[in-house]
Amino acid sequence: MKYDLAIFDFDGTLADTFPWAVSLYENLSEQFGLPRVKPSDYQRIRGLSVREMMQEFHIPARRLPVIGTFAKREMARNLDKLTLFDGIREALRALSMNGVRLAVVSSNDEHTIRTVLGPATAARFSHYECGVAVFGKAKKLRRTLRKTGVPAPAAIYIGDEIRDVEAAYHAGIDFGAVAWGYNTRESLAARSPTLLFENVGDLVKKLSNNRG
Repeated sequence: MKYDLAIFDFDGTLADTFPWAVSLYENLSEQFGLPRVKPSDYQRIRGLSVREMMQEFHIPARRLPVIGTFAKREMARNLDKLTLFDGIREALRALSMNGVRLAVVSSNDEHTIRTVLGPATAARFSHYECGVAVFGKAKKLRRTLRKTGVPAPAAIYIGDEIRDVEAAYHAGIDFGAVAWGYNTRESLAARSPTLLFENVGDLVKKLSNNRG
């Protein structure tokens, strides 16, 4: 049985936003007094969860909404710098043509997501849950299941962060980890995802031919 519904994260999963996020952090560090990060530390930091990063950078939870609003505003002003990963459009088209319904659950804004996807690709998604709080994805995943009418065993959430794994399992659905996003492949594999996508081509291959 294949999955009836594939729910995607956006940043780091569909869109290659890490290079832009690195430059954004420079602004965040100045705006909010966060510690500077040396390029030599990037790989180590990519192995940390959001909670671990908050602890390392001494960021209290109460500041997350303000930081998130600033980040989304800056991203909306720089849409021309954001692109999808190579092959994502083709993979989404193939999944849709194979009868897999598509949805998005993301902390990013819906306007930003639709703009970067482009009209044709954006139209392939039947449901959007956007502007989600940093630790609010599990609730939105459950809402997506209710809105689409798809039972949890027939759905999978696909993302690139440790918090995505946690959200999927709290929502009672399978999780597919992508190896090309924010968190490292190793840090995601250590959380025992249901599926691990090594490259974009794996999305179609594994989502169309999984679970017997």
